Amino acid sequence: MSIPKMIIQACHGTDLIHEHRHLIRDYRNWSCKHRRKIFLIAQNDEIFNKIIDKLKEKEIIFFKIFDMGFTEFFQMTCTGIVIAPIDEEKIPGIVKHLPTIKDRDFI
Repeated sequence: MSIPKMIIQACHGTDLIHEHRHLIRDYRNWSCKHRRKIFLIAQNDEIFNKIIDKLKEKEIIFFKIFDMGFTEFFQMTCTGIVIAPIDEEKIPGIVKHLPTIKDRDFI
């Protein structure tokens, strides 16, 4: 996925948080204060699916981000997930060990 596409997908993720704010217990605190966002990279589908399973197991709210396929994938594709704002100590360990966007070698 190209860098511009990643940026747009991250924006879609933020949109999903705002659209579903009624489901997110800590939304008001998050939206009025820090609005912290961290972009992480899952190296492959296996890791991605393990993260989804762990979030479901811990009953953490998340939303899948879908690309409609107009520019890069040419079919509807799940490009990522966005995890609803939660207390940091509740973040599953599997997510804590993923590299951040700044760590990825884009060149």
